[in-house]
Amino acid sequence: MAPRVAVAYEALPSAGDYESVRKDIERQLPLRNLHWVRKNAANRSIRTINDLRVEFEPLKSFPEVSNGGNLLNRPYLHLLFVVCDVSLRST
Repeated sequence: MAPRVAVAYEALPSAGDYESVRKDIERQLPLRNLHWVRKNAANRSIRTINDLRVEFEPLKSFPEVSNGGNLLNRPYLHLLFVVCDVSLRST
């Protein structure tokens, strides 16, 4: 089974704005063939993750560290989606 990674998201101006992009994001999942090179290692071989399952969860669903939560239980990646009204362009 492929590993699962939790990704926290927040949407502005309201939390419901994530729904406007959710289907577009889900079409790109799972992430496949992720490659990177460790730059600080003596052996600079390419590392690969063939298949990475990503679960998007609202940031509010993770416990705050100040309220007894553990940093290891929080996601490493937080995404912010902002809805902009393009009709307010200045000319």
